[in-house]
Amino acid sequence: MGNVAKHAEATVCNVGWSYDDVDQKLVMTVSDDGKGFDPAEICQTGLGMVNIGDYADAMDASLEITSQPGMGTKLKLSIPFVAPPADEGLLELHPNAAGDALGDSGEQPSLA
Repeated sequence: MGNVAKHAEATVCNVGWSYDDVDQKLVMTVSDDGKGFDPAEICQTGLGMVNIGDYADAMDASLEITSQPGMGTKLKLSIPFVAPPADEGLLELHPNAAGDALGDSGEQPSLA
């Protein structure tokens, strides 16, 4: 989100969280309608992007960055996470409760 605010010149930034039951991963997405960039160039030199990659590595997570100049950016971080059993005091959510309210990705718009 710091990179969006600092570099993207975006008017909208969407942030979402979901849980993939099959792969047992927390999935975070961040997308914006900003100016975009060429990931092949920026990911090797931009300190913010290098740090994001380092954080993903530290969590044994996968990181996908999709962007191109003039087309905005989407980041998807998939973090391994085994959910605790429901009987350990956590409230159970209906499978589509978040999706119904926020769309399939769980993203919710925010002014950038």
